[in-house]
Amino acid sequence: MRVNERTAETTRKTQELTAEVTRRKKAQAAVQETEEKYRTLFDSSSHAIAITTLDGRIVDVNQDYQDMVGYTLKELEGTNFQELTPKKWHKLEAAAMKDFMSEGYGTFEKEYIRKDGTIFPVSLSAWLIRDRQGNPAGIGAFVKDITERKKAGSAVREADQKYRTLFDSNSHGIAITTLDGEIVDANQDYQDMVGYTLKELEGTNVRKLTPKKWHKLEAAATKHLMSEGYGSFEKEYIRKDGTIFPVSLSAWLIRDGQGNPAGIGAFVKDITERKQAEERKHTFKEVEAMNTKTETFVYTSERLSPLYTHTALFSP
Repeated sequence: MRVNERTAETTRKTQELTAEVTRRKKAQAAVQETEEKYRTLFDSSSHAIAITTLDGRIVDVNQDYQDMVGYTLKELEGTNFQELTPKKWHKLEAAAMKDFMSEGYGTFEKEYIRKDGTIFPVSLSAWLIRDRQGNPAGIGAFVKDITERKKAGSAVREADQKYRTLFDSNSHGIAITTLDGEIVDANQDYQDMVGYTLKELEGTNVRKLTPKKWHKLEAAATKHLMSEGYGSFEKEYIRKDGTIFPVSLSAWLIRDGQGNPAGIGAFVKDITERKQAEERKHTFKEVEAMNTKTETFVYTSERLSPLYTHTALFSP
């Protein structure tokens, strides 16, 4: 009887192991089928990326993911992501995964446990990996450590009364970001100015709203802000519709209850009209200089664009 029980138990474990190996191989095969696209994304992304089986066992992760959780790829392979997740998040994650399986993608926030035992908040943007026949074969996820964003949000809440009065009553756009530039909050004027809703802006880095030619100047301005506690500069923004417009920023450092830097606040003003006025003034001065130098009258439109030149003085 005992021999039969042991045989049955061995058979059951063998079947479970075979099923698990099959699931992992299926996920790996699906990844390999799109290897070129997958590997480029995997190696070039600035976010941590993980690939799992449909039941959450890790198949592959990039270096950013390994650095974030403190485990090597060898240690992570075969580990279920629930083992990296505090128990209080398991129900929420199960519900999120149920929605994800029906929609094919999903985004949610939870916490992770590092190898050293520390717990930190993350945001996940997951997608369903399919095989050549279009069947679900695995799960891919961008995972981002959002500790700085949460820290900035916490610092803002600590001074909520003062902050909220300023936020809601000001006629300028106001944005609150983490120390590395991820948007935590923005008032309605800011949302109207850039064309995005607060939901769309949360977690977005301000660099994504800024033309690339301004990135170096902004980095220098932020460095100055970190040392002085405040700063002002001008740059350009990119609206949701793609239009580019000039803005001025007056920024200040937000500190937590212990006085440590926790985030950045900024008044942001659209200075399109001011820049247009400066351009008209500059054009007018150029026209004056031309008139003085050539003794030729240059007639202009309201925008001071040259229309024609009176050349009678030079006629024979």
